[in-house]
Amino acid sequence: MAGISTKIANDEDDALLKKWENTDLWPSTREEATSTAGSSEKQPKIYSNFCPEVTGDIFGLYASSLCRYSDEIDRDNAHLTIEREGDSTRNNWRWEWANVSEMHYRECAIYSQLSASLANQKTKQEHHIVENNPSQASKKEIITAKPGMFGVSIDLKELLNRALRWWYHRNEK
Repeated sequence: MAGISTKIANDEDDALLKKWENTDLWPSTREEATSTAGSSEKQPKIYSNFCPEVTGDIFGLYASSLCRYSDEIDRDNAHLTIEREGDSTRNNWRWEWANVSEMHYRECAIYSQLSASLANQKTKQEHHIVENNPSQASKKEIITAKPGMFGVSIDLKELLNRALRWWYHRNEK
């Protein structure tokens, strides 16, 4: 990533590109694509449309886009403001960044598609198991009585899995 992370070997990069560019997950327009911009290739000023897990690993901030200060004057003025506000802790992202578009990975459009795809694959595998052994379909409890705030808990994951199994089975016919 723009000289701040380990470069992927060219053959692996080509294989990954070939795999992903033919999927619905590949950006349709250049505006949707992950990119960097700025005057220096070694340290770009703008990182756009990144996976929040990647920016979290590299910068310690879960964000889709990050923009550095345009110059020293803007950075110095921002630093004065930070100190004046009394929030001069080292954890304040404004020391390095002029703007950060925070994003949790669950809000990421690509993550949600991958998550649904993985759930669908799992459902297909479970459907195959259930087809061969129908007694497995209803073994897991969805609603259980447990000590807690309301005394009842709902296994949303199992509920979703059953709904996906039902949907998959219905559409298979």
